[in-house]
Amino acid sequence: MHIFRTKEEAENHLRTKFTDAHEVKEIMKKYNISMKRGCYNSYEAKVVDSAIQKFLKENKMEMKNLYSFFLEEEPEFPIRELLIEVSNALKQRTMNSLWVYVSYHYHPYIDSKWEPENEIQLLNLVRIFGFKWKKICGIMNKTSRKCISKYYRIMGFGYLYRKSFKMPEEGIPTTDEEWDGMCEKLKTTRKRLSHLINGYISSKLVVPFWNEYNNMALMGYVILHNHFCSIGIQISEILKLIDESGIEGEETVGRERIKEEISKLIPRLDSYTLDIPIDVEDIFWRTIKLYVRFSSTLLKSRFIQITKVYGIRTFKDLIEVFQNLAVDCYLYKIKDKLRDEVRKILSQEKTRRRSTKELVIDRGISRTVDSCCD
Repeated sequence: MHIFRTKEEAENHLRTKFTDAHEVKEIMKKYNISMKRGCYNSYEAKVVDSAIQKFLKENKMEMKNLYSFFLEEEPEFPIRELLIEVSNALKQRTMNSLWVYVSYHYHPYIDSKWEPENEIQLLNLVRIFGFKWKKICGIMNKTSRKCISKYYRIMGFGYLYRKSFKMPEEGIPTTDEEWDGMCEKLKTTRKRLSHLINGYISSKLVVPFWNEYNNMALMGYVILHNHFCSIGIQISEILKLIDESGIEGEETVGRERIKEEISKLIPRLDSYTLDIPIDVEDIFWRTIKLYVRFSSTLLKSRFIQITKVYGIRTFKDLIEVFQNLAVDCYLYKIKDKLRDEVRKILSQEKTRRRSTKELVIDRGISRTVDSCCD
């Protein structure tokens, strides 16, 4: 195994060098490194795509050059340099992870036309591996969504689309028997069904009356009320500071000054171990719902959504995002106050102009009447 002098050096090695999978695990454990694994969220996908487009443009290439590399028609393509460019933009992924993602999602045959032979291959793979879609779609060079939806159509099942899926809170299964029964009825897996239920709860029940301020507040209560890394931040004082825009000084307060004032309400983090992966089951939801007036199920689902959107994996990530979002919310409050003041001034100006116009009209009518009488 490689020996590194610092944690940063080990992280840089994982991000810029291909490393044996077992060695990756050992390095991360030895140097206490937290890097994201598993599926890429929509934010990460955008960062990867932007970095690839930027690299191709700077090197006077096009996407067809990358396609040619995957088809072994252009072996001299600088694939390692491209992956390093993507790694520098994304930060929290290993080179191995980036290679798997890019080689899969940017392969030219990923969404090619389905032939009867492809459908036969799909059914055979499902028969052999079951519903291990990641493995199946990797073999077939197609997206998992394409494979799943095609399988459902071949079998005559109704594919469960997230946008059309509905599940009232009281209908959510709670026991293994209920989960098994519902999965059998809907012809899906528990993981897929759980994903659909979380998506429905977040988008249909919470989002219509939820905003960035609520996200920030929920993060603060999670930092305060959890089992492994409870940090005594003064969340009530932070929310009060934001609500009242209570920083004294110049009229326009800068971002750095706001962050400094908010940091005073957060204890020093030197004595805390923050590189702990967050497990939603170790958060005290019953306590948090006393402050944020929603059910524990809704709060848990919303928090899962937040971690995916902001790429949060550890408590260190959570605190960093919370601080930045708190600053943003303070600025939003100032903006809202200024907007209301401008509206008030414009409304008064409009009223004044209307009064002047009516006065002019009245005087004009009065003069006309006087001249008629003469």
